[in-house]
Amino acid sequence: MIIDESIEKMVEDAVKEKESLRDEFMEIEAAIRAEALAKEDVAPNRRAGRNVPKVRRIWAAASLMAAAACLACGIFFRVSDVRNCISAGCDISLSELVMASRGDSPADEIVLALDSGDFKNAKSLISAFRSSPVPDFDLSGESGQYQHELYVAECQLVDYLEAVLLMRQGSPSKARKALKAIVSGGGYYASAAEDALSRL
Repeated sequence: MIIDESIEKMVEDAVKEKESLRDEFMEIEAAIRAEALAKEDVAPNRRAGRNVPKVRRIWAAASLMAAAACLACGIFFRVSDVRNCISAGCDISLSELVMASRGDSPADEIVLALDSGDFKNAKSLISAFRSSPVPDFDLSGESGQYQHELYVAECQLVDYLEAVLLMRQGSPSKARKALKAIVSGGGYYASAAEDALSRL
């Protein structure tokens, strides 16, 4: 249901953008017509056997049609890209990625929010996790090193969950950027990010 609403919103935005561009093209065409009418007393072009303004009108109409075709193709490919991104994001099973925790991991709440489609809550939980101070670990002992490693893994998981959130929201370019950063970082979720990136 949420996916359908986001697709509908994107299609509405694309249609509005298309209408806006169509209005701009009509203004350009009107300006070209006005210029052509102002120069109607131009002598016929002897080589072409036509009036110069008529040739300009033909070129203007051809340019307008080409621009409209490009716009239509762009809207089609954008909507396809967004649908593919949402579908790929929804195909990722997050429950398999969550580390075995005692129920106190913030990542667990983020996964629940993502799986329930509550993207706003998931985004605020990710922001809250990132804004919280980094715990101070005693790295001189095994316990501190273990806790530090768990924290690093949790940070990397939150990065991956944010990428999945961007995919499910239908933001392909932002999702690609986030996934590429995870892959280049080479952390715990680099292979999962690489797999997700190959689906986009």
